[in-house]
Amino acid sequence: MHLSVIIPCFNYAAFVGAAIDSVRRSTRQPDEVIVVDDGSTDDSAEIIARYDHVRLLRKPNGGMASALNLGIAAATGDVVVFLDADDEMSPERLEWIADAFENPEVCLAWHPLEITDPTGNVRGLLPPGPLTSGDISGSTAAEGLQHFAVTSGIAVRRRSLEELGPIPEDQFRNTAEAFLVRTLPFMGTVAATSVPLGTYRVHAGSEMRALADLELPTMIAKLDRRLGQIAAEHALLVRSARAAGYECDDAELRANDRPFLEIAAAHARLRSDGRRAGRAAMRALAAGCHWPSSRRAAWFRAKSLLYTVAPKHSLVLLFAVRLGEVSHPSWLRWAAKAYWRMVGARHAVVRWATRARQLGRRVAA
Repeated sequence: MHLSVIIPCFNYAAFVGAAIDSVRRSTRQPDEVIVVDDGSTDDSAEIIARYDHVRLLRKPNGGMASALNLGIAAATGDVVVFLDADDEMSPERLEWIADAFENPEVCLAWHPLEITDPTGNVRGLLPPGPLTSGDISGSTAAEGLQHFAVTSGIAVRRRSLEELGPIPEDQFRNTAEAFLVRTLPFMGTVAATSVPLGTYRVHAGSEMRALADLELPTMIAKLDRRLGQIAAEHALLVRSARAAGYECDDAELRANDRPFLEIAAAHARLRSDGRRAGRAAMRALAAGCHWPSSRRAAWFRAKSLLYTVAPKHSLVLLFAVRLGEVSHPSWLRWAAKAYWRMVGARHAVVRWATRARQLGRRVAA
């Protein structure tokens, strides 16, 4: 089995060398490493060119989806492994991926990543909950994806990518993994591990996490973009599920997507002229959901009440902490660090419980 590692890079001269070095430290070496320079204006291409074993592809800037499409088209491996240029992989990652794809039914393998700050301190795990494995098409159609891996935690069988076709570069310009994880589960089985096999670096230039300031318009614009992305992701998942023969609708996905509901509730409050208007907008949001249980509906009502009472500036600070903001006052950095450590601890408990259940099943068998 041949493994191709694809690293998309745009203006990451400060990090791309470390990403390539992490591949070189692998216990199972890849058969090829392709770095796609997406029109960088810094020294990224010059740094990449220093590595003899790396194939450098250069293109005008077009976003992550276009960079991955070019890398996939050039790759020759049976399995394509993705790594963002500002992240790193653990030495055992490629070995685990090779083992996972020995099962011919597996089309997607994913794993969590440790979140690290600019100084290398571990702040938590991404995603914050366990990744599912096996045939997850039915649960994905019914509940959506409660947790999914980001780019540096994903590997895909090349044959599945060929069947899927290019990643849409207009809708998923900088969120290419969102397209992959909402289509591939309907094409085969998924392999997963609870062990983090790489690091996700949070820094001032992170596309999804950095804030230029803590002003209300900045956060509203950020949540605007994220809600637009989620809408495209929900629509894609509905299409994928229906094409696979499952009943699926957007109202059910909204009700099952807790991160979306939290973002939408906060967004409604931040954009409203007052608490009463914000409350009305949140009620309208709830009315458009098909709640899977009364417990979930009660959770959203409680969350809506909390966001209605909270001052807008408090909500801005709350989401800055949850987004891992690192470039602002020390107390905010401390709060973000504490939050992500709590997320990591929760993930560790879930991981321990999962291993205990697996051990119990083996003993019973």
